Amino acid sequence: MYKYKEESVTETKKVATEVICNKCGKVEKAGETDDEIGYFVHDMTSLILGFGYGSCYDTDVWKMELCDKCIEEFVSSFKIAPKGFFQYPETLIMEDYTEEGKTEIFNEWKENKKINWLEKVKTKETAANMLNIFDEDGCEYLKGKFDITID
Repeated sequence: MYKYKEESVTETKKVATEVICNKCGKVEKAGETDDEIGYFVHDMTSLILGFGYGSCYDTDVWKMELCDKCIEEFVSSFKIAPKGFFQYPETLIMEDYTEEGKTEIFNEWKENKKINWLEKVKTKETAANMLNIFDEDGCEYLKGKFDITID
């Protein structure tokens, strides 16, 4: 059995103060936090690439930080959407959630860097279920398009 006493200890540790996009060099400052990695409130994402045996980068693991703009540029160059691309809104809105539908949404996003989700709603039932997700203007649009009245 161990017996313990409390004592005050001064500790030095690394705390992130900023994150820098590896592609464009954009700097994001950390907010106030107690954790080791800092708290970044905006548009930076960690990306880890693991290369398999036989690759020209055989078993390397690369870690990088990318801002949203650089991720958009990178993903826009893809022929096929990455798995999980806008998965949540698609499954809620698109009644015909098929590979063709996913490709259509991905291509629309590549062209416009946004998706008009309101135009994807095709039935009154789906529209009624979506009223709690869209902003006031979106709700009014759906109510008008599908003749929905709220008591």
